[in-house]
Amino acid sequence: MKEDFHRTNISTGSSCCLRRGNVTPFLPTPWRRCRAAAPGGWRGREGPAVASTDAMGPTAVALAAVLWCAGGAAGAARPGREPPPLLLPGQGLVVGREVHVSRSQRATLYAGLPFAQPPLGELRFAAPRTAPLPSWTDTRNASTFAPPCPQDATQDKVAKRFLQDAPKPSEDCLYLNVFVPDGSVPSDGWPVVVWLHPGLFTNGNTAFWDGSVLAVKQKILIVTVAYRLGVLGFLTTLDPVSTGNYGLLDQVAALQWVKTRIAIFGGSAKNMTVFGHEAGGVSVGLHLLSPLSAGLFSKAIAMSGNCLVPWAIRPHESEMSRLAMVSEKFSCPLEPHQALVDCLRKVDALQLAMGAAQLGPWGPTVDGGIANSTAVFLPADPLSLLMEGKFQKVPVMLGYTNMEDAFVFAEVLENPEQGVHRDEFETLLLDQIILELPDTNDSCPVNYQHLLDAVLFYYSPQPQAADPNFLRQKLMDFATEKKYAAGAYQLATYTSADSPTYFYRFDYKLKTSLVEMADWIEVPNFFELPLVWGMPYWPTLPLQVIWNTADRRVTDMTMTMWGNFIKFANPAQNGIHLKWDQFTKDSPGILIIDRNFNMSDLTNFDYKAFSFWNDYYPKVVDGAVFCCNVTSGGAVSTATSAVLIFTFITAGIALMS
Repeated sequence: MKEDFHRTNISTGSSCCLRRGNVTPFLPTPWRRCRAAAPGGWRGREGPAVASTDAMGPTAVALAAVLWCAGGAAGAARPGREPPPLLLPGQGLVVGREVHVSRSQRATLYAGLPFAQPPLGELRFAAPRTAPLPSWTDTRNASTFAPPCPQDATQDKVAKRFLQDAPKPSEDCLYLNVFVPDGSVPSDGWPVVVWLHPGLFTNGNTAFWDGSVLAVKQKILIVTVAYRLGVLGFLTTLDPVSTGNYGLLDQVAALQWVKTRIAIFGGSAKNMTVFGHEAGGVSVGLHLLSPLSAGLFSKAIAMSGNCLVPWAIRPHESEMSRLAMVSEKFSCPLEPHQALVDCLRKVDALQLAMGAAQLGPWGPTVDGGIANSTAVFLPADPLSLLMEGKFQKVPVMLGYTNMEDAFVFAEVLENPEQGVHRDEFETLLLDQIILELPDTNDSCPVNYQHLLDAVLFYYSPQPQAADPNFLRQKLMDFATEKKYAAGAYQLATYTSADSPTYFYRFDYKLKTSLVEMADWIEVPNFFELPLVWGMPYWPTLPLQVIWNTADRRVTDMTMTMWGNFIKFANPAQNGIHLKWDQFTKDSPGILIIDRNFNMSDLTNFDYKAFSFWNDYYPKVVDGAVFCCNVTSGGAVSTATSAVLIFTFITAGIALMS
């Protein structure tokens, strides 16, 4: 299916309008850019969409273009006064620029501030070097964003369509941006929040995120951070040659920079929140566990991702098998690993990033036992660390949307508008189950039917129903609960034992039409962020949009809740009238963010899915693999398997009752 995008000048040529043709919705990963300066307008045609979790489809492309025009050119429509320069110790003088939010409100932006040496040459596939920091003698112009880190072909394709003057990604990309609110600095400094962008550890651009509205309206100081992505950020040889997790180490370096320098901007180093979405949410969860991040922040917000989601950590087996693919792809020797890394350091950074993106998803790994003991980011499996109490005891806010992967399935379903038929339902469930299992070998094949039967037992309508729309809803529930919600719930049970924890589910669907979206889709991944970041108030929004009153009201409430947590560690503390109880293991309240903002209870929320995925399903997986164990005589131990299966079925019946 293809789609037409049309961009035309509206009045002055400084705005752009996207009108949509035939739309195939897809996973929204909107960290792309659009600038509307083409005289006479522009027209382009999208090729066939590619169904993968790290690609970007037509609906998300359109929304990304809308948001980039607003966010990437923050304040460009009304240039403000030049603020006085600030002196960064050991680096030099910087001067930013004012960003107008309204006639009477403005923020000051300091963009493109380096927090580590450029990761070039021998620093490719190495921890960021922060001693010494980059320095300069003249006053540095900090009014424009730095180029994004090297990314995959999807980024390049979208940039070509929407941004003729897009800065080319650069390996010299370790920069951050600071949005400072207007007004007198409080005696204890502005509360600080550090944003870790989404993008499945493959894409991302700090220039997309205009923090001026959130900073001004909530009186908080916002820092947006770049970090290395894909192969450049996460290549591991599972030995000291390349220990991986470089993107996460970049984040640590940025947090250290903020901790030691944010007071210069009026921020409080004692009141810092780390805040992320999707891959950024996973990063937040991992910083809670990492000894390298200890003491660098006092609160954490993890949205639509955390350290316990099934896609958070890459298995060592997968990374080892991928080394051979990397070696072949770039004609480098596989052994010794030092020769492989030396060879990869000579490959053009953009070609390396784009080529390696074709070899599957990249992301964090456990580096305990691999890296030098003083440089270990993640010593062990996240669940093990949580069970041992080895995590930072800080207030946490976390949650998810009610239909996270709707765009993913809308792209692969035969006819999403007409629902899902039974055969298709079972096939898609099995595909998802297989996709997220660790690599296995032929000597012990997994009993996939056993796994599918367990999942069907929980998610199939009872009694059996053939309603395609109902099956489509159950498929959405399966994906959201398995890939996002269950991990968030499990993490909350650990953090809440020691620190205030607030859990939400975002159910509010925008009434204002920014991009076309099928009626059956509720709130997919990313679609809560326009409210969190205050998009209805963005001064440079490219479309002539008249925002629905309800959208503005929910935006005000959402920004206030997030701002309250950043400031006070309590989202309902100030300027808002709603009940948001702390989450505890015995009273696991979840705020349903909709027009009415109600707390969950047993009458309006199904908690059984969390028990299914966190408690029951891991035993089913163990049973499916255990069924393959071979006895000393070479026969399959079916008796033991039968006992396990009977036990699991009994537990499942108890779970459903």
